[in-house]
Amino acid sequence: MNPRSPNRQRYVSVLEQYRGSVLAFTDSRMASLVQGASATLLEFAERAQSTAIQARFFDAIASLRHRRDDVERIFRVKINDGFDALGAKPPVEPETGDFDSVDSSELALVEQEDMEESVAVENLIARGNADFFPDLYALSQRLGFISGGNGGLPNTKIPSGPHHLVHAFRDAIATLEVDAKVKVVLYALFDRFVLRQAKGLYNSLNTQLIAAGVLTNLKPVPIRRDGTGAAKAGEEPEAKQDANDSAEPPGPEQPGALANQLFDSILELMSKRQPGASG
Repeated sequence: MNPRSPNRQRYVSVLEQYRGSVLAFTDSRMASLVQGASATLLEFAERAQSTAIQARFFDAIASLRHRRDDVERIFRVKINDGFDALGAKPPVEPETGDFDSVDSSELALVEQEDMEESVAVENLIARGNADFFPDLYALSQRLGFISGGNGGLPNTKIPSGPHHLVHAFRDAIATLEVDAKVKVVLYALFDRFVLRQAKGLYNSLNTQLIAAGVLTNLKPVPIRRDGTGAAKAGEEPEAKQDANDSAEPPGPEQPGALANQLFDSILELMSKRQPGASG
């Protein structure tokens, strides 16, 4: 946060309450995700159409069990980093490395896997921003006011926003020795156990900021959804209840049932690809 912001000291305790609420939410939801991931990956392994793919899932189960503490720890660190960076200037990007010595076929494989993961990440963030647009808009304006900026924060800078949550998870699972296809399954689990449950969190965070006197008279932005499901600002909302309004944390269920549901999520995550990408 900008140290010269006159609101910084005034709202320190409010921001710490905000941070505590986010960490309580993410700690709980991540624990549920990791706990159920092994059974889900095992189900995918049993349905694999080749021994090679099956082996990938078995290796992923072993890697997740071995590095579970690291995954949860790194995710928590990255969530905290998002709060520490509130209002700070973005770091200078490092110069691109020299890839002349890298084998071209190896580089192509890395680029393909990076693209598959990036597609899943970008689609998760885009849908989260659309689904929670009114709440995120309000958080953006209120946190922008606290941080002393001009106007609201961009979506990429909102602590606990979809961009923050998904990228924190991406950094956390980077420690796992798994390929992109397994990571897409993990992103589908993250979507189900964490991101889709964030509606109540965002409502609670806005309520906390309002109670602290932060932009109490902020007018809501009316929205409607276009044909793709994306939210559009400045128009009257359709008379339709958001599915996330009544979302509840998924309870215990049979691994096979969860795997079946994740198939649809995976198809949705990978539906937007770069031109020419293989299926």
